[in-house]
Amino acid sequence: MINVVEPSQHELKKIETVVVKSVSPSPSTEDDHDLPKLERMPQTVRTNGQVNGFRTPETIDSLDSDDPVVIVGMACRLPGGVSSPHDLWNLLIQQKSGQCKVPKERFNIDGYYHPEGDRAGAMISKGGYFINEDVRQFENTFFGINNLEATYMDPQQRKLLEVVYECFENSGTSLEDVAGSNVGVYVGNFTVDFQTMQTRDPEYLHRYSATGSGTAILANRLSYIFDLRGPSFALDTACSSTIYCLHNAVVALQGGECDAAIVAGANLITAPEQHLGTMKGGVISPTSTCHTFDASADGYGRAEGVNALYVKRLSTALRDGDPIRAVVRGTAINAHPESHSPVSLVKKRSSGKHIGKPDLTRRTQPTSNATELEPG
Repeated sequence: MINVVEPSQHELKKIETVVVKSVSPSPSTEDDHDLPKLERMPQTVRTNGQVNGFRTPETIDSLDSDDPVVIVGMACRLPGGVSSPHDLWNLLIQQKSGQCKVPKERFNIDGYYHPEGDRAGAMISKGGYFINEDVRQFENTFFGINNLEATYMDPQQRKLLEVVYECFENSGTSLEDVAGSNVGVYVGNFTVDFQTMQTRDPEYLHRYSATGSGTAILANRLSYIFDLRGPSFALDTACSSTIYCLHNAVVALQGGECDAAIVAGANLITAPEQHLGTMKGGVISPTSTCHTFDASADGYGRAEGVNALYVKRLSTALRDGDPIRAVVRGTAINAHPESHSPVSLVKKRSSGKHIGKPDLTRRTQPTSNATELEPG
């Protein structure tokens, strides 16, 4: 068993020094996705098996508690015109919302809407949170995919390729660096809108239909296109899918199954069936609005998003001269439907270590609520 120990101020200063030394030249923080090419960030100083005072993977145990997982790259497509982490920050700072009516490119919401939501085939909600771009647009030749195959590809596959490329770019990593390397791919997803659309008329199924709409291919195509040799799978736990993906990636990195990992999630609303089924279950807000943790909450507004993180162990990131965006001190997952207290999860030993202490972890955020923790 290994306990996670918070870094000392001296260690934090060393991390800060490495990050500062590694950011020139680096991708622009304001327009990461517009870079003309990918370049490796400058290497940090390596002396006697150490990088700027930190031990490298060759000199530490694979489960060393002083070698946490860190986020070195990130990219996104989100509602509200967000196409980069910088855009997301601006959206939050300006207190804007990505809420809008269902775009006509998805499906004709006016043909389904009725104020009496209990009517057969009717929806009581007209909107949600949608990505402000035509998700059908895709430069397939950039990824070596022929036109015919691209025609049968789920837009979620297409956008994941774009976002993961930008995620590597955000970390200052070139495609040559990752090709053939032991990088895992963990993709969260639970919608099959494109598959539903393609199978309505079975006579139009094509030899590319299976790989174009299969959910497993969300992860496998990333591994194939970028030549990533680590674990590769898609995971479905509904709204918590990407959190489970992050946990699996952390466990794999700590256990030595991979040297780095892409953690990604994709959710595009392109057909009415899932939307209608969720609404009939009483889950969707009639106003299409998320009033999170508020007394006025009346359901939630469905949202789109395609996001990716590039994660490594701290020593590997320092060795490679990567920018360190955040430190993942620990993860844990559980299911406890009869209890409203997450204290047992905080106390839980995950991957052979404590992820935190109730008196230090002030708040957890499950899928549907947030709970203050009582020390104990």
